[in-house]
Amino acid sequence: MKKHYIYIASNDSAKTKILEEYLCKNIVKYYNCEIKSRKKYHKIYDFWDDLDSLTMEEQSNTLVIFDPGIYQCMPNSVSNTYQEGSTSNNYWHELGMSELYPWYELTLRYPLVTSTFLTFDEKKLFDGIKDIDKFCYINIKEKDCLNEQVKKNVKLFLYGLRTWFDPFGLRDYWREKVLIDIFDNKKEVNAPTEQKRKKVYCLEDELEYGMLDAYVSYKYGNNAMVVDSLKILEHEEAKVKKQAASQETSIVVIKDRDLRYRDMENKQDGRQRKELKMPNSVFSNRVSENNYEYITDLNKITLTISSDLDGMPTESMSIKKPLDNMYEFVEELNFTNKSQRTNMEIESGDGKGNHASPYLNMQLSKDMLEVLKTSEENIRDKIFVALLYLESYQILNKMAETTSLDILKKMHLAELEFVLSFVGIGKNQTIKQRKIDIEDDVKKLFLDKTNPKKLADSKKLIDSFYISFWDEAKVIYRKYEQFRAAEEANMEAMELIKW
Repeated sequence: MKKHYIYIASNDSAKTKILEEYLCKNIVKYYNCEIKSRKKYHKIYDFWDDLDSLTMEEQSNTLVIFDPGIYQCMPNSVSNTYQEGSTSNNYWHELGMSELYPWYELTLRYPLVTSTFLTFDEKKLFDGIKDIDKFCYINIKEKDCLNEQVKKNVKLFLYGLRTWFDPFGLRDYWREKVLIDIFDNKKEVNAPTEQKRKKVYCLEDELEYGMLDAYVSYKYGNNAMVVDSLKILEHEEAKVKKQAASQETSIVVIKDRDLRYRDMENKQDGRQRKELKMPNSVFSNRVSENNYEYITDLNKITLTISSDLDGMPTESMSIKKPLDNMYEFVEELNFTNKSQRTNMEIESGDGKGNHASPYLNMQLSKDMLEVLKTSEENIRDKIFVALLYLESYQILNKMAETTSLDILKKMHLAELEFVLSFVGIGKNQTIKQRKIDIEDDVKKLFLDKTNPKKLADSKKLIDSFYISFWDEAKVIYRKYEQFRAAEEANMEAMELIKW
């Protein structure tokens, strides 16, 4: 098992002492984020430096227990509308600095890091996100609540719960909240996102497959969780049953047919792992009558991905491993292009264009990519590379078209890299679906309702982008001996080059 890292970011000795009681000290690092003056910010940047020093693998196995109470003296706004001579309370801009509240920055800048937040005042910091999972924040008005929830969160983290693909929607919510204010949009800041995202559970004992399923689900507008241990499965199932008993619940389950989780041991022989059968489970293909009271309002879609589909019910949705390509289950599960994360709806307000700089999101987009320097040649890191480019593209929000195109290109190239190097994907690739995907992204980037000619006016820049992308894509196709796809990519580039 990989080494875990747990940071307690607080300057409250009483809270830290309580936390110490429940944590393994050999994997915990305490960080004093004390800021005595609201106009002194350098301490939190020391913490960012510590996180930046971690490799991609280390960040992905890091839990941060963050105490926002340190910053309660600061204003509850992320607006950057400060002008010279202003008496507004946007302190970081009065100092000529470009920074967010640390809890926003921690969540948005470090997508690979799993975070949970302590708060005394639930309404002040978390108003409007009542549906966000309790794993994300801990109301510590009472000591017992802190003890119980911290212990529970740390155990779930050690068993494998990660927020890489934003399973609880916190990153979605705070990204939207930050961008609305940055772009001076008139939409109500505290309003929940208008787009109802599906919750996708990816049940896999092979982590790489689970991450592939989760990445594609996340890219196509859903919130996804990789479930690669029995403890996490049991925890999430109990939560889904409880929700379904009180409200309509909609989930998608992408699962391996026979699961052999690492924390499942045969009672008769502790050395052997049994396969997991779930005939009475919310996550199974069929649910028995015994569970009927839990699922009357449960809207669930189940897709089985397995190398052995013999005996599967004919009416069941199923795909055989290895997958033909990363898009194979997108249409099957109705993950349509309309919900892709590359289609952001937040627009610049008050007539401001894409270059009303300085914008916090430009620097944030750049900062989150710094960890790419530590990427390794394994499938897990390759998926993280694509994820970070996707996150960077989302936070840019179509701003600075050349920079956005560059990040979009690198995201698609990173997807090619992990798809072609993963033995779980078939090795007879064509560029057809990739071409549709990237052209759809480009159209969305240049779509301007106020200027229908924008797409045509940008043709020279777009053609340059396609030439560059297909030229680099053909190299990746050749690297993995996909010569047919490489030739198709070469032809795409050649058609746009004027001799």
